[in-house]
Amino acid sequence: MAIKYSANAVLAMVRTMYGRRLRREDLEAMAGCRTVGEVADRLRSNSDFASQFASVRSVDLRRGTLETLLDERQKQRIASISKYEKTMGLYFYRYQIVRDDTDVLINLTRLLGTGSIKDQLLTMPDFYFKNTELDLNALSGASDFESVLTALRGTEYLASLEPCAAEFAATGDVLPVEQALLEHRRRVLKRLARQTGGAKSAECELFRRESDVQGIIMLYRLLKLGIDDRRVRLGCFSSELTMLTRRQKETLASYDDPSQLRAALARTPYGDLTAALAGHSFEHVARAALCREMHDRLHYSTDPTEALYAYMYLSDNEIRNIVRVCEGVRYALSVDRIMESIIMGD
Repeated sequence: MAIKYSANAVLAMVRTMYGRRLRREDLEAMAGCRTVGEVADRLRSNSDFASQFASVRSVDLRRGTLETLLDERQKQRIASISKYEKTMGLYFYRYQIVRDDTDVLINLTRLLGTGSIKDQLLTMPDFYFKNTELDLNALSGASDFESVLTALRGTEYLASLEPCAAEFAATGDVLPVEQALLEHRRRVLKRLARQTGGAKSAECELFRRESDVQGIIMLYRLLKLGIDDRRVRLGCFSSELTMLTRRQKETLASYDDPSQLRAALARTPYGDLTAALAGHSFEHVARAALCREMHDRLHYSTDPTEALYAYMYLSDNEIRNIVRVCEGVRYALSVDRIMESIIMGD
């Protein structure tokens, strides 16, 4: 009874927060602004964004600063949900900690030898510092990949990253590290879904579909960049959360032309995405399909695990929409042109 009450409380909180999202008409009004500063003024007039932008001088605002503010707001909102969920005796907050951990480790690997993650850590909420298992002091001082691995001793992340050490030392390529951390994230998601009994099984269709579609998007990008390493291409797909067979993944990874994916996808559970490959933006259509599914799951699922996951995805998408608007305003694109790039779940 107590668990059901906790689950319902979390569902109500998440749906209330999602109900305060920016609507299409809000984004359209922002797209009509002349400067990024005016976009910030629009956000400031929205009660859900007001506190984050209260002390910002719009006249001095640049896109990079706005993105930092939006990212900080996003982390604070997710942390508030995670903190509440933890007090309710639920477990999915651990996934958010792992998500933040992997983001920190990916950015750290990108910055090795050129910068520090200290600036990123300044924007992290207190809830993260109280729950992460990472030694952030040791990681902040890491100067090479070997020292990163040393700082990760005693954590689950070490086993995921050790196989990447030799290749990273030889090439400095961050992509295999990123793929290993994303797979670790999915492994934790699967484990938590099993632990909470979420979404009927540890291999929830929603999680598997999102994982596969993100993998297809990543593969599509690699093909457009001309990256022909089959192992890297296969690394786009999860072995933990997937609806694709090994043979289907190998077939998808074997093509060198993005247009060839269309016929191959038609023979997988993702045949509904094949029409997108005939258009100008496969990634846009694929993300739009995911957003619609996340929107439906958030509204109709009785499982807080599904609802929280969907809310995280849709909140991230809201930030991407604002950034797309800012880019369009910066380059003086028409409102119609900007709105073509916007992805909504409803």
